[in-house]
Amino acid sequence: MTFHTLGLSTELLRAVADEGYTTATPIQQQAIPQFAGARHVCQCPDWDW
Repeated sequence: MTFHTLGLSTELLRAVADEGYTTATPIQQQAIPQFAGARHVCQCPDWDW
């Protein structure tokens, strides 16, 4: 999923592109829409140590 499909503003899309990112990670795909809706988000890493 691209950042554009997540509905980021033009300014944020430009900043993301300037850093060389094109595709959102799975956590970004889940979290960005939550932030856009002003909901609280908590993510814990799924480490397999």
